Amino acid sequence: MMEILGGEKFKEKFKQGTRWIILSAALVVVAALVVVFYLRNSSGKSEAVEVSVIEATKDGVEEIINESGTLELGGQQILKSPADGTVVEVRATVGDRVRAGEPIVVLRDPERETLLRNHQLEAQQKELDLETKRQQLTTAREAVNLAAAKINEIRNRYRANPENKLTEYQLQIQQKQTDIAEKRQQQQDATTKLETARAKLQAEIRKANSESQPQLRQQQLQMQQQEMQIESLRQKVIEAAEDLAAAEEKQQEDEQLVARGFIAESELQEQKNTVRRARSSLRDAELAVTNANIDQEKNRLQLQQTQTEIQDQIAQLRDEVTQAERELRQAQLAVKTATIDIETASLNQENIREEIDTKASTTATELRQAEIELQQANTNLNNARDALTAANIELDKHQLEREKIEETIQQNIVTAPIDGVVLEMKAKKGDVVKQSDELLIQGNPATELVKLQISTLNAPKVRRGQLARVILVGPEEKTFKGQVEELSLVATSGSASSSSSGESGLATVSATVRLDAPSGTLIPGSAVNVEIIVKQRQNVVVLPTEAINFAGVEPFVWVQDNEGKAQKLTITLGLEDVTAVEIASGLKEGDKILVAPLDNPLEEGMKVTVKSDKSPESGGKDEKKSNSRSRRRRRG
Repeated sequence: MMEILGGEKFKEKFKQGTRWIILSAALVVVAALVVVFYLRNSSGKSEAVEVSVIEATKDGVEEIINESGTLELGGQQILKSPADGTVVEVRATVGDRVRAGEPIVVLRDPERETLLRNHQLEAQQKELDLETKRQQLTTAREAVNLAAAKINEIRNRYRANPENKLTEYQLQIQQKQTDIAEKRQQQQDATTKLETARAKLQAEIRKANSESQPQLRQQQLQMQQQEMQIESLRQKVIEAAEDLAAAEEKQQEDEQLVARGFIAESELQEQKNTVRRARSSLRDAELAVTNANIDQEKNRLQLQQTQTEIQDQIAQLRDEVTQAERELRQAQLAVKTATIDIETASLNQENIREEIDTKASTTATELRQAEIELQQANTNLNNARDALTAANIELDKHQLEREKIEETIQQNIVTAPIDGVVLEMKAKKGDVVKQSDELLIQGNPATELVKLQISTLNAPKVRRGQLARVILVGPEEKTFKGQVEELSLVATSGSASSSSSGESGLATVSATVRLDAPSGTLIPGSAVNVEIIVKQRQNVVVLPTEAINFAGVEPFVWVQDNEGKAQKLTITLGLEDVTAVEIASGLKEGDKILVAPLDNPLEEGMKVTVKSDKSPESGGKDEKKSNSRSRRRRRG
């Protein structure tokens, strides 16, 4: 029994000891946690975070597009050989200034020169042939003159011969037939002229009836209205005169009554005022009548002028018709007269034929033989004249061919198309060149251009006239100002565009940037970087991008409160550059912004201390700007 009671006491004491041990361990753990929490909080509140301070400043912010391009001179081009040939003279060297039209390279084409010499020899032969044809024409003219003289001699010897008379009548009939044909043509011309004159007269009459008559009727109606108005005004004048007479009569009566003392002076004075008003009304009515008469006279003169102009135009056209009728009658009379003359000559011819039948035909035979000789001489003269004309045409054709050859040879002189400088001379004296072979490269150093290939993503942002910076990358970086001068509206793809854009197979847009002033140092063909300023803001509050923080999508900066603790300040961003950003609202110039190290970010309420070394806002601004351009190029 005692053993059992002793065992239970031992167990009870063991349990109480175990509980004390567990409770003590729990107290130790809680105490340790309290100590750790205290140490952490006390350490965090006592140690301040070392930060840099940046001052918000006013500066410029710009959005740029960075591309690479190749420098060219204005009008830079490759001059090629116009034909096959040999270079016989080079009149300029690399670096020489030449003016437009100045010969630079002279080529020689032996085949064309030989062809030109052969043409010159042929031309000499053709000139000799032409001179021979001229002599033959002179001989033929002399033969015609001799034959004509022979006929005249026969006619003079046998003038009484009826055959001569018949020939004379035949010649007269031929002449009269020619004359009547001319007179009939004159009659036809006169008929056409008369028809034209009548048509013009009818057209003018229709025009006068359709256009002028309504205007004339309107003017006449206006004059009738004015006459009625004048009559009305005249009636008013009569009425005003009657009123005046009545008023004057009444005034005389009142004067007598005043003299007798029957009425007061005021009534007489009032009557005098009535008389003056009546006179004024009479003068106004007379003046209105005068003005209306003047207006009516003006309208009457205008109507007369319009009628006179129409009548003069119609009268002039009628005179033309009359003249054409007179000319037609004269032409008809001339045709009739010529017809009578031909009939008379024909009758005389018949009479002469009867005489010829009864007389010997010796003289006629002799005359006919002379006429045959004259006809043959005329034929020879015409042939000689045709041969001379053909020789002249042939010589002219040959001359044109020679001029074409000379022009082709002259084209072998390669001239400068523009004022400029010889950049590269690819040909030298003695070289044998083919057509379209490159001879030299020329450009105008007064203008420097950069050819670009802009990606289709950036091209919509680019406009003509936008400012640009041309940067020569190297140990000593140089920047030159310019602006966008040309921008293609078509995107292209392929090796030509992808080689300059650096994106194989992607479409690009061609553009040209013109330097504001020639650099004098950039070498044509050099690769340069171009920064095109798409947007630009000046004199705005800016901060470096590393000073901007984001809580989600909302931007903020760290500022220091009066207790030296870090606090968040919400801001609104504007135009963003690579290294700087515009602060649209939330900050002003001179505000201090905290920038914490990357390994120790800030939290609200933390104590901060400013670094004692040179802060970003006090120095290194120029260094930032110089670095910003390199960062922009890396982004582009």
